[in-house]
Amino acid sequence: MKFNLLSDERDVARLMFGLKLGLEIISDTHMAGVMNEVFTANGQMVKSLWRRNVKNWLQAAFIAGCFDVAPLRRLLLAHAKLDVRALIDDSAELRKWALSRANPPHHVSCTCRMGRADDAGAVVDPDCRVRGVENLHVIDASVMPTLVRANTHLPVIMIAEKVADRLRAEHR
Repeated sequence: MKFNLLSDERDVARLMFGLKLGLEIISDTHMAGVMNEVFTANGQMVKSLWRRNVKNWLQAAFIAGCFDVAPLRRLLLAHAKLDVRALIDDSAELRKWALSRANPPHHVSCTCRMGRADDAGAVVDPDCRVRGVENLHVIDASVMPTLVRANTHLPVIMIAEKVADRLRAEHR
């Protein structure tokens, strides 16, 4: 099936703008203390884990556990590290990189998981505040601590509404 992703040049231009902005943000020196390595996922490996079965669950749990240990994560990601500065400085290379990785959207979640203060793997607190960064909240499916087995649309709306209510209450 061919989806003709990014067949409209306006979409490509918006994608390039957003990617470059995101890369500039993560390469800023102020971010160094609150983030880990920047890498691109192995799409084939991720795709192989989509099917729900015990073997894939165990394999995914093992991989996730490895990523929680910084030296092991760095070793595993050594070949997948992204040269952010090179992509920012070379628009043609950024375009080539982005277009080679464009895929249909999926319900990506759990990349900035929410958790208690004693959860070392949690990126945001229960109010979606990014730990270690003032006045920054992440309010989307990435804060979900575990994968949901359905569409993420309604849970994300619920998260956003709850956090919006808390933010409004703080600023009254």
